[in-house]
Amino acid sequence: MTGQVDAADREVAAAPRVLVTRTPARSAELVEGLTSQGFAPVLSPLSEAQAVSGRAGSDAVGLLSGGPYDVVTFTSANGVWAADVLAREHSARSLGELFGHARVWCVGEATRAAAMNLGLTVQNPPRENSAAGMLEEWTRVMGEGPGQSVLCVHGEPARTELVDGLRDRGHRVREATVYEQVPFPASRPLIETETERASPAPVLGREATSTCLRAEGVDAIDAVVATSPRLIQTLADLGPVRVPVICIGRTTERAARELGLDATRSPGTSAAHLTDTVSRVLGYDEHRTTHTS
Repeated sequence: MTGQVDAADREVAAAPRVLVTRTPARSAELVEGLTSQGFAPVLSPLSEAQAVSGRAGSDAVGLLSGGPYDVVTFTSANGVWAADVLAREHSARSLGELFGHARVWCVGEATRAAAMNLGLTVQNPPRENSAAGMLEEWTRVMGEGPGQSVLCVHGEPARTELVDGLRDRGHRVREATVYEQVPFPASRPLIETETERASPAPVLGREATSTCLRAEGVDAIDAVVATSPRLIQTLADLGPVRVPVICIGRTTERAARELGLDATRSPGTSAAHLTDTVSRVLGYDEHRTTHTS
C-alpha cells in the first residue's frame, strides 16, 4: 500500500533505513540483499515506465523497423522491454527479427540481460555504465569508420549525450523514443507486479516520501539509492536529502553532486554492488551500534 510506514513495519525500525527509487516489480533482489545485511529498505518509485502510444507509438515502430542498422543501442532495460512491446503490437515482429543483423550494445548488465532474454546477440557492456562510457569505448567496440547507421533506443525524457557525441563523430544516428516516465503507478506498466515476486518493502507515495525525507529519529532515512538523474532531482524537490546518496552510474552521481548532495557511485548496477556500497558508505557495524544503543 502506498503511504506512511505503519506500526507493523516498525519491527525493523532499529535497522538503518534505505530509501530506494525503484518500483516493487524491479526491486525484489535489491530489497532482499539490503534486508539480508540488516537494512530496512523503503521504496519510493516516484515514476514508472510505460510504452508510448498513439502517434508516438507509430513513429517509434517506424524507426524500429526502419533498418537495417549497423548498431542499435539501449541505455536501459525499460527501452528493451518497451521496444519489444511496440514491435510485437504494431508489426508482429520480435526484436530478434528486427535487429538480427545489427550489433546491439547496452548500458549495464540488467539492460544486456533484458536484451539477451529477448533473443538478441549483445556486445559486452561498457566498463562505465553510462552513455558517456559508450562514447569512450565506441571505437574499440564498433570500429573507427565514420558513417555507421545507428539507432539509439531510449525513453522520454532522454539525455542527448550519446546521440550528440555520435553525430559529432560523423555517424548517421536515428532516435526511437519507446517509453515515457509517468507518475507511479503507471496504467500500462512495462512490468506487471507479480505478487509472489514483488518486493515486500513498504511503498511510499510522493507526499509520504516528502514526510519521510524530513523525519527524525526512528523514522529518519539513513541513505538513498538513486537510479537516475531525474529521480534524484525529484527527490530533492520533495524534501531535503541530508543523507548519503548511492548512485547508479556517472550521470546520476554527477546530478546528485550538482545538487550539493553527498553522492557515491556504486561500482556496478547489480543488487550485490548496490548493497555492498550502502554497507561501505554507512559503515554498517558502527551505524548499527548507534541505532541499537
